[in-house]
Amino acid sequence: MTAEGAAADGEALAGGMANAGAVFRRGAMVQRPAPRNAYALHAYLRALKKHGFDAAPTPAGLTADGHERLTFIPGDVALPPFPPWALSETALKSVGSLIEQATKTCRAFVAARVADGDPVYLQTLTELGEWQRWDRMQAWLAAHHDTFTAALLN
Repeated sequence: MTAEGAAADGEALAGGMANAGAVFRRGAMVQRPAPRNAYALHAYLRALKKHGFDAAPTPAGLTADGHERLTFIPGDVALPPFPPWALSETALKSVGSLIEQATKTCRAFVAARVADGDPVYLQTLTELGEWQRWDRMQAWLAAHHDTFTAALLN
């Protein structure tokens, strides 16, 4: 399907950087070019949903022509130069909360994959320094929470 063909039966969505001009909404679904890691991404998006994180789309599958279908989430995409609302204290706190929730879910997702013996996750975790590196990064981020908050809000 070409972008022109998609536009005929869907609403072109503005925003985004990776797929600008190639994302279309059809009712409750969004269709965009699938990334090469779509299967892994879809597994992660399903895990987010399973753990109660509802701020990410739910995958509905891949098409034969190389697109992915995801549920539509209403909202605005802030792109540079960022509009004032995107830099408000409320927006930045919301983003911080979403990142924290997603990070916790990511840890659970990776742990489940490792426990199941998934060779890709086992190899990647080993190459990146096992859980100790992950834990050090989380501890560092937590220790600098106030610094990041002040920098973002000032």
